[in-house]
Amino acid sequence: MIQATIKSYDPTKGWGYITTPQDGDVYFHRRAIEGRSRVPIQKGQAVEMVIVQGQRGPQAAHVTIMQRGD
Repeated sequence: MIQATIKSYDPTKGWGYITTPQDGDVYFHRRAIEGRSRVPIQKGQAVEMVIVQGQRGPQAAHVTIMQRGD
């Protein structure tokens, strides 16, 4: 698992970017969030995830929200 941070998220579209120290910015979709928690997704939240190869390049999968953001 990679530790990272939510960089941006558009709730109407359901996607955003997670930034990692090693890989930079990685695309994610709300479907990638484990457990589909009801916690709102916010900029600055700490997450754990894995990176997989999607149709358009690397993307986050198995995202677990660790704490609240800003």
